[in-house]
Amino acid sequence: MLERNFEKRLNRIGDYTPAQFPSQGQVAEGCERVSNTYAEFIKTRGYGLVRGGRYQFCPADQYRSLAALIFKADTDFSHTDARILGFDAFGMELIAWSERHNSITVNLLKYQIECFDLAAPVLNYPMPTPKKTVPLNRETRTRTILPTDEDTGECWDWQENRMYEAAVRKLGQLEFGEVYGFVP
Repeated sequence: MLERNFEKRLNRIGDYTPAQFPSQGQVAEGCERVSNTYAEFIKTRGYGLVRGGRYQFCPADQYRSLAALIFKADTDFSHTDARILGFDAFGMELIAWSERHNSITVNLLKYQIECFDLAAPVLNYPMPTPKKTVPLNRETRTRTILPTDEDTGECWDWQENRMYEAAVRKLGQLEFGEVYGFVP
């Protein structure tokens, strides 16, 4: 069963276009290495595209070599620990999952890696505790792999014009596993 807030956020994203369903081994690995929620998500919805193709979820084992190039043998993010679960339409932002640190955002254009566990915001004042708190664990943190805003998967040119619709008009709709890339 999907974690309640994961399902709510998934429904807010809109249409989900499944492209490929996982094998039983991929579901088992998703359960073991990510969470039960993630395993149920890929089992019921499959790997696919959201937001009209602006973002897609992929099999973690498909991009092992890319994870190895990004993380190498980093002490915090080893490619044996971190796996890529999704990416945006331009291939610039990747969502990865670490067994030690949970959700990781990789921005290839800016050469940045963001991980809440390693760089949480520092507050100098006490925060009030909400009445309906949900404990943070692998199940509840799985929702962080979902796109969070309308601009996820969008890219802007030097004049600050949106590029996704122009790329679709010129190059056609992306198929599963494709990105709009840039050639220097």
